[in-house]
Amino acid sequence: MKLKLQNVNPKNKRKNRSNGNEVKEARSKRILTFLFFVLLSFVFWLLMSLRLDYRMRVTLPVVYDELPANVRHADTAPEEVVFEIEDKGVELLKYSLKKFAPIRVKLSAQNRQHLRLELGKKALVEELQRQLSPGTRIISATPSEISLPLFTLRDKLVPVKLGFKPALTQGHRLGATIITPSAVHIYGSDQKLRHIKEVLTDSVDLSQYTSLTELDVPLKEPGGGVEYDKNPQMVHITFDIEALTERSYDLPIQAHNIPSGYTLIPLPGTAKVTLTIPQARYNQLDPEQLELAIVYPKGGAKISDTQLPVELRNAPDWIVSYRCHPSKVEFILKKK
Repeated sequence: MKLKLQNVNPKNKRKNRSNGNEVKEARSKRILTFLFFVLLSFVFWLLMSLRLDYRMRVTLPVVYDELPANVRHADTAPEEVVFEIEDKGVELLKYSLKKFAPIRVKLSAQNRQHLRLELGKKALVEELQRQLSPGTRIISATPSEISLPLFTLRDKLVPVKLGFKPALTQGHRLGATIITPSAVHIYGSDQKLRHIKEVLTDSVDLSQYTSLTELDVPLKEPGGGVEYDKNPQMVHITFDIEALTERSYDLPIQAHNIPSGYTLIPLPGTAKVTLTIPQARYNQLDPEQLELAIVYPKGGAKISDTQLPVELRNAPDWIVSYRCHPSKVEFILKKK
């Protein structure tokens, strides 16, 4: 195999490289020229556009003079006013970079006398107009005016109630609940206070407590423009949580409401009563205080059943619940 070797002239090599560089430079110049004219066109278009009329929105915050301690707004006060303005684009560009002063609503002597805080449409426009160029037009304002009724705070003393149903661990019950203070002052308009009869506490999880517990609990907000003298309003609550136990007795069954000239004999004559009581009262229970009884219907009414229910009578009020076995007994009614 024969190889053909070609002698490359170094001068030709340098010449080709030089021609390549010239092509690249020419191409770069054309791109730069194109970009320059694009930028020039954009600037020209921007200058022409800024001379046209446009609209934009301007938002001004509203600042209210501090009201006397016993005066409040009856409605929600607007926090800002949104204006729509029209002017040349160059002016609007300036406004977009400008920080506007807020609108200040003052409580004048006339407003205080009529219990109303007002700033009309004309006054609103003037608040913005003095911050704009003379040629700028204000198209609209939202809200178009500020008109807030005011009211003088009244106070009312209302009771405090638990705002939840306590959920305790099994085998416990809630005894006495003491709320301190038992009543608090609320403040608002006469109309609002008229409909509030009580205030409620927030919910508390009592499932982790098994004995006497004292907690500071906040009150729920009354709402509707009614407030407390301090927020959050707290009350101190004592929860008497009692552990429960059971105690049983076999007691004779007494008969009541027996017709004249008759004798009523329960069958059987005794029943077992099981009492659920607070553990602390276990040794205070005396079976002599208790009475199991059956009651014959009044007026000799017919009995649809041959049995009468067994009831617990004359029991202390701290007994939580009871059950009798048997719960009903048969009876014999006979003449004496």
